[in-house]
Amino acid sequence: MHMEQALRKEEAKTDIANPIKKPRELPADIPSSINPTLYKALWEILPEKNGATPLAKGGEHLVFEFVDPNKKSKHGNVVYKVNFLDSLDIVDAARRGKSKEVDRIVRSMETAMAAREGKLNEMRKYFGFSAVPVQYAAIKQLPVTPQIIEALKPRTKTEGLPKELPVWITVQRKVDLPPEDTHSINGYYPEANFKYKKGVHLAQAEEEYDAAHRTLTGPAQRFSGADRMLCLAIFPELKDVLVLAEADPSFRSKLEEFVHALIRYTQETGTSLDLAGHENVVITKKGEAWQLKMMDALFAREMRLSHLLPVIEKMRTDQAIDRFDFIYAVNILNTIRIANALAGMLGMPDRISMPGLAEIPAEKWRLALGSFLR
Repeated sequence: MHMEQALRKEEAKTDIANPIKKPRELPADIPSSINPTLYKALWEILPEKNGATPLAKGGEHLVFEFVDPNKKSKHGNVVYKVNFLDSLDIVDAARRGKSKEVDRIVRSMETAMAAREGKLNEMRKYFGFSAVPVQYAAIKQLPVTPQIIEALKPRTKTEGLPKELPVWITVQRKVDLPPEDTHSINGYYPEANFKYKKGVHLAQAEEEYDAAHRTLTGPAQRFSGADRMLCLAIFPELKDVLVLAEADPSFRSKLEEFVHALIRYTQETGTSLDLAGHENVVITKKGEAWQLKMMDALFAREMRLSHLLPVIEKMRTDQAIDRFDFIYAVNILNTIRIANALAGMLGMPDRISMPGLAEIPAEKWRLALGSFLR
């Protein structure tokens, strides 16, 4: 089905673009994955018809679902993802009536949207068609209020804010993930761990980080028991995954298949996937078979291995890194180290290699990146 036709069909069902005049009663249970203030602001403009409900807020997206308690329609199987990150760039231009600037940002969003669709198709070639949910995306005018903007980005000026803004919206079928049989393949930035530690615990964490970083960015080698312990020290999220892989041969096979595809995809396309977020990538069980699902593995802005090269050069020559350097480095390094950690702990020879990366002392990365996360 053509993308525009699909979106028009879903809009006809949901009326998401038409805010109601009479606010609904706020639910008693607000999802923990979304700020209550933001939830309330969104709730006040959502149509009551078909049960449009805020579900979650991630780093770049607001996620909505459509709940049909009578189960008489298909709305309960649809989710909308609203890319608020790009839309926030429009706010200042829109409220000041800078239509040309708004048009420029919208064209940039359209270019990024087309590129993202190309990336999703590329991912399907490496990870399998069923692993990457089918999506339909377009830019639509959606209602907005100062309260929503303030909740998303505090201290943003909202005087003169129009009632609607062009928004990048994605529609996809909801994927049911049974909690007891769904395992997230992710690891959060190790550089963020230090702000909660002091004294001897901080010193131990720093020593573990440095040793693990050297192992995961250096030449491929067979992991010892100590190497495995270091990997789990900086990526504790992987512990349950590795325990299950040792107990369940079919799960291990699917995990190894994913790691092999991940390393091949990263090296051949130069694209870094987002493995920091919980359930961005999962292995879930359907019947007796384990399945890979890439729920939200692409960054909002493209991350390529080549983006790390200028940061490596700055580190090599003792230059200070800026915020953009940090964003590229912390995310790309995270992908490299998680992929290599999984491969090493599973006894696989595959590795992601990066020219010049191993030459930079681990302590330099720890101090430079950690300074942005404290």
